[in-house]
Amino acid sequence: MNRLMIQWRELAPRERLLIQAGAMVLVVTVLAVLVVKPLLAQRVVARERLALVLEDSLWLQARLGRQDATAMACPLSPGDETPGDLAARHGVTLGAESGSASGDMGLSLSAASGNSVLAFVRDLECRGYQLGSLELDSSNPQGMVSGRATLIASVTKPS
Repeated sequence: MNRLMIQWRELAPRERLLIQAGAMVLVVTVLAVLVVKPLLAQRVVARERLALVLEDSLWLQARLGRQDATAMACPLSPGDETPGDLAARHGVTLGAESGSASGDMGLSLSAASGNSVLAFVRDLECRGYQLGSLELDSSNPQGMVSGRATLIASVTKPS
């Protein structure tokens, strides 16, 4: 430390000023990298999350508004059709089927088009099931669609 003080005193005033200015630039750069840049990155992430939340909110509002219309738009067909019957009617092939005690149902499915799958899911919703999730993969070279749907049995008012 003593040696640095001696070297500092031997420097000309211009050299000291230049070293002080360089030190200030270094401090500002370090602060920018360690403080400002992460804050700006968090701001970008927060904006992206806000956009996703707003998108989800709009989807939910549309979904809630659609429930009344869906109740009127469901065709009057027999409600005793099984998921297998509905799948055959829409040209959807069901694979492994899994169920739970709460009435939830997981279906592996494949079809010639995504529209067939969506019509199948819509008919299931008309029969009291609610779509929990739907994952479709259309990367098949023949144009086939495959995926997995989770249907949630609706809660009905006990009589």
